[in-house]
Amino acid sequence: MHSFLGNKKVVRLGGYTAGGFSDNIDSEILDTNGFDSVTFIANIGTITATGTATVSIRDGNDDGLNDAKDVDGSEITYTASDGSKVAIIEIYRPAKRYAQVRIARATANVVIESATAILRDPTRVPVVQDDPSIQDTVFLSSPADS
Repeated sequence: MHSFLGNKKVVRLGGYTAGGFSDNIDSEILDTNGFDSVTFIANIGTITATGTATVSIRDGNDDGLNDAKDVDGSEITYTASDGSKVAIIEIYRPAKRYAQVRIARATANVVIESATAILRDPTRVPVVQDDPSIQDTVFLSSPADS
């Protein structure tokens, strides 16, 4: 079967956050247990003229991330001309069990649209899509037009 969802789990980590600056916005904490790879997707919205944002991944072994550290090399930086773009960061074989997206906003307003994670290469199958924020999933194979 050639289904994207067959061996992947999609988790919504955070939704819309109004413009703000001089703060860190942390996503929900993701448990990567049972998967060999995770891809984080952060959707940045409008960035005011002098605003900047840095998207990075933090990880740790504590389920509350009280031991969180930045993952080396995971930073993607935005300036005003980069508004309404997506950051994609993939980590193969995460070193720590728990992770989250951090978006550091500075200087002027930066809107955050959402953050999502896609866990893949499971150690156990089938994968259950159990995130309550996901309405539904549909797989179609050679569908007919209506």
